[in-house]
Amino acid sequence: MCSFPPLLLTRPILALGTAFKDLDAWEEHAETLAQVLENYLTEAHRDNPGTGCAMGALLGDMRHASKSAKTVYTARVKRSLVFTAGLLPSEENADKRDRALLILSGLLGAINLSRAVSDPVLSREILDQVRQQLVDLTAGNALTKRGAGLKQQELNQSTS
Repeated sequence: MCSFPPLLLTRPILALGTAFKDLDAWEEHAETLAQVLENYLTEAHRDNPGTGCAMGALLGDMRHASKSAKTVYTARVKRSLVFTAGLLPSEENADKRDRALLILSGLLGAINLSRAVSDPVLSREILDQVRQQLVDLTAGNALTKRGAGLKQQELNQSTS
């Protein structure tokens, strides 16, 4: 039976924690959610996973990670959800966590999908469109447009 010294087993966990400290520093300098979206979903970030967000770079590997590594990753996800929710407008208190989940999933999904495709035009489109949709959503534009469309449908139905 092979056994590893405890220090050898904890090094990946410590490295993960260190990588997430870089994310802490990045979040401290983000003043608005629009700024986060504009800075995260970029070609520069896509093309440099080693110097970018550890959450995005490690996402695909976490399903194979140890329970300890998943625990550290989960704590980081929870911290990022709180951070993201804190940047949302205050009138959306009831929906803040739900929207933060959507935004975080959109960010991580888009950056990883943009890295996975071989077509550079599609990769850029993924970054640009997801960024714009999230900006619109967080600015209330998507909900306003959807709400306006539903109200127009109701008016059309009531007059016919």
